[in-house]
Amino acid sequence: MDDPAEQAKRAENHIKRAATRAKKRVRQLCKVMGVDTMLTLTYKFNQQDLDLCKKHVREFNRRVLRVLPDFAFVAAFEQQKRGAWHVHMATRRIPESIADRNRQNAVRLKSYEVIRRIWRSVVGELGGNIDVARRKFHSRKSAAQIASYIAKYIIKGFAEGDKWSNRWTKYGEGSVPAPVELGIYCGPIAAIEAAYALMPEGHRVAIGRLDRWKDWFVLHTEPASSPCS
Repeated sequence: MDDPAEQAKRAENHIKRAATRAKKRVRQLCKVMGVDTMLTLTYKFNQQDLDLCKKHVREFNRRVLRVLPDFAFVAAFEQQKRGAWHVHMATRRIPESIADRNRQNAVRLKSYEVIRRIWRSVVGELGGNIDVARRKFHSRKSAAQIASYIAKYIIKGFAEGDKWSNRWTKYGEGSVPAPVELGIYCGPIAAIEAAYALMPEGHRVAIGRLDRWKDWFVLHTEPASSPCS
């Protein structure tokens, strides 16, 4: 029979690998989508059912698509200290206003107020709100940095979540290109130098650091002319 300590070590390594894969996938999707806005969907009531929260997000997405057909997002689920769930959602290209199709005259409504109302209509008596953090012209929050922000909740989810629970989801376009094999290098420094050498002309480094467990080096680049420069 396996030693309990070895079993625990294997289980921990499995969680680390799964978390790394999920975090990588989330970062890639955020960058492919070109996310520029963070929405935080919350409950007023102490809603502690994760499955119900996921159901609400699916319905929220269905209703938002009626007014924003190109709506797409990557979302992570986090549990507050009081036990209530809330959702960190990275999305993109939300217009300043949305036409009210229920009126004959051309009336436009503030888009984030419409989105907030949709979330409240979904959660009903549980009470809901949406906080918006949008990338402004002078902001330094790039798509890669928003991706990193979302990814940290993925790691937290694997550390705290049930073994089979899924703490993130996505909807909308976002086809991640196939990876490119660069070969084998003599050491980490040579590999990192090769990664920097691949940076396209006119790009800047958005993120360049070791992974939390120091077994991956993460390098994200973006055009230097981006509004977040």
